[in-house]
Amino acid sequence: MKALMVSHAFRFVERVVSLVDPENRRSQRALQKIGAVRPDAGRDASGRPSLRFELVRPPAVPV
Repeated sequence: MKALMVSHAFRFVERVVSLVDPENRRSQRALQKIGAVRPDAGRDASGRPSLRFELVRPPAVPV
């Protein structure tokens, strides 16, 4: 499901960022599985700890 959402988002943006709770191992694994990298950890808007995962749209292949 995450891969489907990300492929839809890439139609409009070049980068997708997901904030994940450090305890949410299931979401962390799912994001890593589709190629997300975790450049850093920090806090979300409410001040809770969160992990930031990032996906960058791959370059278009000329046809």
